[in-house]
Amino acid sequence: LIFLAIFARNWRKMCNFAPCQNIIIMDIQNYILPIMGNTLCGCGFFVGNRFITAGHVVVKCNLPLVVWFEGKKYTLDFNNLLQICYSKEIEGRISCADFAVFAFDNINSPLDLADYTPTNGQVLRCITYDEVHAKTNNNMPAIFAYEQKIVKINTNAIVRTEHQENFFACDTKSILHEGNSGCPLIDSDNKIVGILHGGTKIPECCVFQSASSIRQLINY
Repeated sequence: LIFLAIFARNWRKMCNFAPCQNIIIMDIQNYILPIMGNTLCGCGFFVGNRFITAGHVVVKCNLPLVVWFEGKKYTLDFNNLLQICYSKEIEGRISCADFAVFAFDNINSPLDLADYTPTNGQVLRCITYDEVHAKTNNNMPAIFAYEQKIVKINTNAIVRTEHQENFFACDTKSILHEGNSGCPLIDSDNKIVGILHGGTKIPECCVFQSASSIRQLINY
């Protein structure tokens, strides 16, 4: 009993350090998922029992779409679509919105939307997925030796502009492109502060809709 008491006390102390924090972060990453149609269409994430992604992912890829969570397939369709906000006519305007929200009864994600505005120079993390061609067999002809795989990308994003209405821009370490839309931007407290709307290669810049604006628009 004395040994167990000492172990419990030391374990509580250990959980103040990075290794335990990394366990929490990895658990949270499980709720950030690729969205699949015929190919990779975008990314999204669970907040509570809601699945959130960029509105243009739903518009451009067409429903139904699919996400896989803990080995189970979840379909994104009009039956569980709560709200969508996106219009091609106002694409690129900082006063528009670009998000879609779906509901599932049996999910309870620990992720949450931040209620603050990110500031210029703030360092954040972007977690997304990409589709790559991976070589699987060196003995096969090149046309048969590769297959498509979905891989997770975890990259830095530094806020480069102050908040402008619903959107803000970030510099990123790696280029985020079509198929990454809807992925979350996460702060050091594991709060989601934005979702990817779009970006440019020159300069290397990605535009995110703020999570605080989404909170207001969906009466969070």
